[in-house]
Parts: sequence; C-alpha cells; structure tokens
Amino acid sequence: MNYQEARHFIEEHAWRGSVYGVDTMAHLADYLGHPEEDLHIIHIAGTNGKGSTGAHLAAILEAAGYVTASYTSPEVRTYLDRFQVQRAPVAEAAFAAALTRVAEAARRMADDGLPHPTVFEMELATSWLLAPVDDQAVFLMETGLGGRLDATNVVQDPILTVITAIGMDHTALLGDSLAAIAAEKAGIFKTGVPAVSWPQAPEAEAVLRRQAADKEVPLVFLAPSDVEACGVVDGQEGFSYRGHPYATALLGVHQAVNAAGALVCVEALRKLGYCIDDKACRTGLADTRWPARMEKLPVEMPVYLDGAHNPPAMAVLVETMQQIAPQGTWRLVLHIFKDKDAATMLKYLNGAVAELIITEIKTDRSLAADRLAALARQYAPHCRITLKPQLQDAVTYLYKSAQANDYFVICGSLSHLEQARQLLLAESEAL
Repeated sequence: MNYQEARHFIEEHAWRGSVYGVDTMAHLADYLGHPEEDLHIIHIAGTNGKGSTGAHLAAILEAAGYVTASYTSPEVRTYLDRFQVQRAPVAEAAFAAALTRVAEAARRMADDGLPHPTVFEMELATSWLLAPVDDQAVFLMETGLGGRLDATNVVQDPILTVITAIGMDHTALLGDSLAAIAAEKAGIFKTGVPAVSWPQAPEAEAVLRRQAADKEVPLVFLAPSDVEACGVVDGQEGFSYRGHPYATALLGVHQAVNAAGALVCVEALRKLGYCIDDKACRTGLADTRWPARMEKLPVEMPVYLDGAHNPPAMAVLVETMQQIAPQGTWRLVLHIFKDKDAATMLKYLNGAVAELIITEIKTDRSLAADRLAALARQYAPHCRITLKPQLQDAVTYLYKSAQANDYFVICGSLSHLEQARQLLLAESEAL
C-alpha cells in the first residue's frame, strides 16, 4: 500500500469501533512475530496526564542522547502525529510499509477464523514496527483505556510502568469508584518490573500498593511534599522538586506534578543503567512539546487550547486559568461528549468563567449544543451562556466580542481542537 491506500484502509475499518480486551491484540502480535518483544517499553496508564508525561520523558531521554518512539491516539494536529520517532511524525512511506505488514497479518487472522483487529490494535502494532530496535532506544506507550484489559497490556516485559493521576472516568467499563479504577490501571504492573505512581487518593493508593506487593513490583510514589508549583515564569511553569528549581514548557499546576513525576521515572531509569544527568532533565523539561495542553496560540488575543474532557481535568483547568490570569475575565468554548459527567464539569466552571460558549462537533458522541446549554444553565448559573452550535461561529464570535481583559480557552476532546486552531489562525490572518 502507498500512503493514500493505507489511510483508506484505516478509514474503512473504523466501523469496527473499540473492543475492550487483549485477546485479539495478542493474536495480532503473534502473527507479526511479537515485534514488541524487541523494544524497551515504558508503559503509561492513568486517567489524566499520560500524554504530557510521555512528552516530558521523550524530551528528557532525547536530551540525554537516547532515541525515542511513541504511539498516542487521538492526534491533535495531523494523523501521523500518532506515530513519532524522535518526537517527530514518521514518514508517509514508512507508515504505509509498516501498516501493509499489519494488514496482511490481520487478513491471515480473519482467514483463520479469528476476529479482525480494530483500528487501535492495528495502529498499535504498526507503531511497534516503526520503532527503532536499538539498546539506546525507548518506546513510550500509553494505554488506550484502563490497563488490565487494554490492548497495550499484551506487552509482558516493559522496562518501567507508570501510573499518572487516577480519577473518575469511563466508569461504565472501569468501575464506579477510585479503588475499582485503580485496580484496572494497576493491571499493567508486571512481576519484578519497577513502577512509578503519581500522588493518588488514599483508596486508589491502597489498591496500587496492594497489587504491587502481590506482584513483587518495586513501586515508588511521587510524594506530594516533593513537588511545589511556583507559577509561570518567562512563559514556563516553574516548580521545585525536592527543593531544587525546575521549569516545564507545559503550563499548569498539574504539569508541575507531571514533570516531577517524570523526574521520579528518570530516577527509576537510572537504576536500570540509563545515563540521564540533571542537565538533560532541565533541557528536556524546558523543551517539552505537547499540543492542546493549555497551549497559547500565536494570535492577537490570549487564546488557549486545552484537552480537558473529564471532571479531574476540568478542575485543573480552572486552577490553571486562575494561576495565569487571576484578575482576567475568562470565556470558555465548550463541547462535551454524551458519556462524560457534564454536570460535575459544569459545576467546576460555575463562577470560574464569565461566559460559556456552547458548541458541538460532528460525531454521534457529542452532546447536542442545546442540551449542553440547558445543563449549563442548571449547573453553572453564574456563567453567561451563549449558544453557537457551529465551531466556526463560536470562533468568529470570540473575535467580534473580545474585550481588553478577556482570556479565552477552547476545550474539550482532542479530536476537535486542531479544527479550532485552524479557524483561529484564519480569523487572525483575516484581521
């Protein structure tokens, strides 16, 4: 297949949706000869912060002289951003060649009476084939959903497992308590493989510690007392880790925690023989790139893109807005998926933003704008509600109604933020 054919192949299999479980992925890995076994994999699970953590670690490892590869989904910018080597998208020809191998394996599986892999499973396998096989290479792999039954959990010998912040999300599949969700995330633990966890709620921490003990996993937690956010300095999020000053290019108090967690991961990697000095840590953190995480756009007014899409993420978004401009008038463009806890997210926004500009995206998962507006009037009564179902109209409204002390955030699922970026840049150029 060439690149266009490869993209068409992916699109024509999108109808398969998602299948929660590891069996099909295990078969696909087997049919491909288990390429994942040749990689040095850091396996990252968690409700929020997986992508930012992977980005921090990739930048640090690259600064230390290592080669990195990763697979993340969904992308924010272009499709090939899902497949990165040295923090850059792979070439179209390389992707097409790798997917051709995966497609052939999937066809043979179907011929043998096995379920055909989903797009996520085929993309994950493709990312393994694209990753460099080298002792100086590290593959950063995020779970798609949960951990224990996620397709990524076919990997049996990672070098490190990581659990970022655990919160209430995907409760229909993962459970309706933090303890239940933590148990699913801890499913990525492997006997004897070191693990790092972010600070967790007591009930989640207890589950992680118990499962780590059962599997003889050396588990290290980032202690809350070890990290302190120091505010935005020169466009970067300053923080201290164990009394030493650092800064990350990603904004927000939560990014200080993610960056500090990455430093705990570095300490674990050093014990495994990886040579990563403090200069590489500082250089990498300052050079971390991760789009749509409180990303400030290069336009005339202060506009940020953020992928907050669940209650814990919305809580830290509010905290970050207050840190950036405590006296500013914040106006927020919002859409929410039907399966998300819209009421709780709106409660966080109530009083924290002056205006909610309600929109929707073209997917069956999106909550209709008029329905979301009704919920906003109920759960965020202190916010002015403006209904703009079309994202283009919402962006135009921002520009026409902006006042001197206004700050804007466009937030929600990552799948629509690139469209928002292009619309904002086009509006800016038209002025």
